[in-house]
Amino acid sequence: MKIRLKLILSFLVVTGFVAVSGVLGVRLADQISRFRHQELSMEQSLGELKLVSFVDALQNALVLTGAHLGTNNIEVKCQNLDKIPPLYADQNMLEEVLLNLLINAKDAILAGTDGGGEIIFSAESTDPPVIAVSDSGIDIPRDVENKIFDPFFSTKEVGCGTGLGMSVTYGIMQTMGGRIDFLRDENMKKTFLLTFKSTDLVS
Repeated sequence: MKIRLKLILSFLVVTGFVAVSGVLGVRLADQISRFRHQELSMEQSLGELKLVSFVDALQNALVLTGAHLGTNNIEVKCQNLDKIPPLYADQNMLEEVLLNLLINAKDAILAGTDGGGEIIFSAESTDPPVIAVSDSGIDIPRDVENKIFDPFFSTKEVGCGTGLGMSVTYGIMQTMGGRIDFLRDENMKKTFLLTFKSTDLVS
């Protein structure tokens, strides 16, 4: 994460983004501040990871996004979440990951419709635990799939995002000993896979 943050800050200075003004500048500054805070938070929490409930973390993330999702007729569906064992993670970090995924899915849905869609969280009994997150929003162009976790990359319209949310999510999952991957299911539907550290490896 330190290297990724340094590269981002260097990019800002070189390109002059640090001097950007207006709403975008405020949002960008806020994202960078959160990115820096996240780096420090992750470093401080490395020795404090413990078993936490995925369902509890998702419910907390939905408290922050539920009203906006409901206003736009976006339904969150949960499939087999009762099969998820306690996860080796940091509660706050996990909630940040889920919040970023919910916002990303919401934006993808609204980019293709005036409202109405679904976000699906599904799981199977596997070790290590794996959770799939998909939505009914617009697709991600195949020629940019390999860039979606890059800092400042965004498929949104100019001014609608800074492209740091998924990069932060990628860093958090790595810090917790897991990973996030992008793939397409058997129906070619875009899906994010969250893989968590096996509880068998927890000492």
